[in-house]
Amino acid sequence: GRQFWLGHPRPDNHRLFTIVGVVGDTRQYGLDAPIRLEVYFPFAQDPPDSPTFILRTRMAPLTLANAATEAVHAQDATVPVTEVNTMDAVLAASVANPHTTLLLLAIFGCLALLLSAVGIYGVISYTTQQRTQEIGLRMALGADPSNIARLVGGQSLRLIAMGVAVGLLGALAFSRMLSSYLYGVSASDPTVFASVTAVLIMVGLAASALPIVRATHVAPLQALKQQ
Repeated sequence: GRQFWLGHPRPDNHRLFTIVGVVGDTRQYGLDAPIRLEVYFPFAQDPPDSPTFILRTRMAPLTLANAATEAVHAQDATVPVTEVNTMDAVLAASVANPHTTLLLLAIFGCLALLLSAVGIYGVISYTTQQRTQEIGLRMALGADPSNIARLVGGQSLRLIAMGVAVGLLGALAFSRMLSSYLYGVSASDPTVFASVTAVLIMVGLAASALPIVRATHVAPLQALKQQ
């Protein structure tokens, strides 16, 4: 119900408008751009030079493209109808650049996770092999497979914990670099960090599983005979 003037500084260019509603903030100029003050005007009062019409339908949207074009040309055959597209395509295009960047980061992250799993497997396998005589002696003195599994598993957990700690510190240090690609979530979101930590620990334990199983099946006599 309140009114305001809007237009050029000259009095003859001012127009009086009445507010009929208030809407929420809209990121009209991109997700990474600051929100600006905006006013929506009725089409009849302030028609744009290149209007955009949005059709809501329960059908496949593009099946109405020809019908929509014909409806416009029925009013004025000289008006061109361009850029007919679905809203999903429009939204996808608006986030194409950050989406591509994050997709590449996700691919590199998966490759890094795979390499870390291979590295953990190699280190645990090597250290377990180096301790074969020790494991054989422990088993000869009465250690059961569960004791050996805890021994090798504890070593794996220490290695995984150190790697996760260093990785989390690095992620926190570089979180500001990723903040421009994230929307609706903080770069240091605790839920994300907790989830990532859980995934890394599970991957590390999975990579350590085979060396642990091999260690529990070491034959004590053969292990003691190894030089």
